[in-house]
Amino acid sequence: MPTNQIVAIQTQDGLALQGLSSNWVELVAPNLAPYVPVYIFGTQASRQNNSSFSRTVGGADVVLITGLGHGTTDEFFAYGGSEALYSSSPGGISPGEVTGKIVHLLSCSTAGDGPTGGLGAAFLAAGCAAFIGYQNLVTLAGDADFMVNLVASDGQVDISLAAGKSVSVAIQDAKNSFSIIGRPDIGNLLVSNPPDCTLKLPPITTTTAPNALTENVIPAHATAAANSIAARTI
Repeated sequence: MPTNQIVAIQTQDGLALQGLSSNWVELVAPNLAPYVPVYIFGTQASRQNNSSFSRTVGGADVVLITGLGHGTTDEFFAYGGSEALYSSSPGGISPGEVTGKIVHLLSCSTAGDGPTGGLGAAFLAAGCAAFIGYQNLVTLAGDADFMVNLVASDGQVDISLAAGKSVSVAIQDAKNSFSIIGRPDIGNLLVSNPPDCTLKLPPITTTTAPNALTENVIPAHATAAANSIAARTI
């Protein structure tokens, strides 16, 4: 049976990102079948610390790279914040890692237009099939329910792609989820490059009916009322 993989890169820098990472493992990862999630978490989300990083991400079986960490219009940072895992600078993204793959980052501003054209454009120039990210800052300001809802809504992109939906439909599913939790402002920042992308993940033939053949949608909690987490961004 094919073992097409979804690589999850999560830096877990600080309590907020650690919590978001835990929520992703609990709420999103179980709904990615028949695709196999591969975790690159914490200190291993670094080329300096992890000598097999490039080999894992660039594997022939990898169809989707999904990331959770700090970012800017031109960089997605590794564990510790001083190293750029991906950059729009010349040579900052290896075609060997991303060619033909979809990349989805839950990170501030990585879909924005930076001084060198932006990280999303750099991914496409390196051969990435489609890039999904946020055009501006994603503010973490809310209680525990908000943190769960943030991951649940953004994670709908990965779940919908695993269910055989196109990039554009997956993004709309996520936007709908953000609206349900009362945060369309975040959902409106979510875009793809190229826009209106009809690309889908390659299908996998299995001997049993996987979860991905059903409508996998994470139920959203009610909108968080009070802010108990100090405002910050990713």
